Amino acid sequence: MELITFSPLHIGDGGELIPFEYIKENNKIKIYPFDYFIDKLFETYKEPKDLLPKLIELKETAKNGLKGNLKDYFDKAKILIPPKYEITIKGDIPAGNNVKTFIKSPEGPYIPGSEIKGALRTVFLYGILKNDIYKKSPLLNQLEKIKQKIEKLANVYDEREKKEEKRKVLDSISKLIENLEIQIFRANQRDAQYDLFKAVIISDSNPIPYNNLYIDAIKVLNSSRDLRSYSEILKEGLRIKLDGFIDEKIALNGLKKLAIFNEKLKNQNIEKVTWQFLKESAIDFYLSLIEKEKIYVKNRINDIELKNSLLKQLEKLEEYIEKVKNSSKILIPLRIGQYQGYLSITIMQLIKEERPDLFDAVFKVAAPKVRHEFNKTRKVVESERKFLGWCFLYIK
Repeated sequence: MELITFSPLHIGDGGELIPFEYIKENNKIKIYPFDYFIDKLFETYKEPKDLLPKLIELKETAKNGLKGNLKDYFDKAKILIPPKYEITIKGDIPAGNNVKTFIKSPEGPYIPGSEIKGALRTVFLYGILKNDIYKKSPLLNQLEKIKQKIEKLANVYDEREKKEEKRKVLDSISKLIENLEIQIFRANQRDAQYDLFKAVIISDSNPIPYNNLYIDAIKVLNSSRDLRSYSEILKEGLRIKLDGFIDEKIALNGLKKLAIFNEKLKNQNIEKVTWQFLKESAIDFYLSLIEKEKIYVKNRINDIELKNSLLKQLEKLEEYIEKVKNSSKILIPLRIGQYQGYLSITIMQLIKEERPDLFDAVFKVAAPKVRHEFNKTRKVVESERKFLGWCFLYIK
């Protein structure tokens, strides 16, 4: 099994490098995570007479919350320590900016199997609902009721009350999606031992060499303000090995513990937990998503050069997925990591197709906001003018 990166991608670990943890030199950036730096400091300068001046200088810097420049500190304290790793930087990082880090094990960056499995769950859910009116209709009916609650919010003028009612609406949406997943994946059982996707086993990847990472700005498009952040990003065009398989017996063993288990239940969903069904569902899901992204770019991006760059990326991706669709090879399009967008990670794309009015109503309260912006935005790698997160899972 291989993951082929078709665009840059970022899978965060929740951490950030502060300016005191990196040094810029030309188009390179040397990384000194603070725990690594402290260990190396004590390892390199073992004699008290050598170590003490460096610790005194560090104490002075720490009084300012470690907001100082790491290179200045190294120069003042006369420190020579090799970085933990060194990667390329595209563009520049203005002074004082943090850098969001890519997920890593002690051995280096990697792709979590759970990230891939999560994307596969989304496309599986889409594939089941798309072709099953008996499951889709109750979902649409319940969203219609939620839409009516959302419309009533316009008549609530007390801010505290409005906030509370909005919270209830969000809880209703979350509960609806949760119950739907329990119905489809767990035969209406909350215990994870009954989950169909226990049959899908995907390992974390092996460590990826650091030279496959770089740092770039992630820019928010269609915002009234110039919004950007900085992240460690994995290059496109990589082939990353993982281990994975589907074993139907694992899921069946869990389901057979249920008193309600029967052949009908087995045939409903579990026999669709196959690489072929996941491929077909993913192709439908992402071709639909690409079409919506193309409409967004054509209608909302005014910068002609940027518009052409993004459309070229989407058309190239669409063309490749069409080739995959007609191939006997199991190549599953996926979009993973951060900055992939609301429609990539939810079944709301199906709602948008079936009932645009419902989608618009729910989107206004359910989608995350970019500060005070109504989230009709997209995020791209600034220097490459590309959307993030696109890849293909190749099942050999």
